[in-house]
Amino acid sequence: MSSYENDDSDSNAQPNALKILFKWLVIACAGFTMLLLILLLLGYLLKENEQQTQQYKAELEQARQQQQQADQGIAQARPHQLSLKEDFESESQQSANRYQRRLEAAVSWQQNLTEIRQVIVNNLVCTDVSQCRLVDTKNIELGCVVSVNAIGESQLAKLNFGSPSEACEERAEDLSLVCHHNICTIE
Repeated sequence: MSSYENDDSDSNAQPNALKILFKWLVIACAGFTMLLLILLLLGYLLKENEQQTQQYKAELEQARQQQQQADQGIAQARPHQLSLKEDFESESQQSANRYQRRLEAAVSWQQNLTEIRQVIVNNLVCTDVSQCRLVDTKNIELGCVVSVNAIGESQLAKLNFGSPSEACEERAEDLSLVCHHNICTIE
């Protein structure tokens, strides 16, 4: 009985193997066909792109030649335009120089403010109210009126506070000083 069963299973195995082989062959052919279609499509797109590129190049070359002819005609008809170009370049250079000077002035002013603030912070220490002084900076960025010790007052007298600010309403005469926790403060 076993030999009969072996013959039957061998005969079933061959058609199954052929079915699987046929199925994979169909899948491989379909995949290969799709790959060929994609390659053909890409080739067509490349060909179209090349034609458009050639057309654009020709149009650009023609426009460049027309522009050169127009530039030559303008240069021959109106030579004073070159002086206009030079004037424009000179004005733009002057404008750039003015901007550079304003920028340098702004940086210098910020450095000056930093130096003034550092002097104020370094000179707040006191042991008695008699050591404290009011300094009218007339500058809103510095606090209009600040309190420092006598050393700070002499150092601030040497520095430039910039132009007076209209926003400063405090008057040094209206304020009083105290030495609170060994720091000069305004009351």
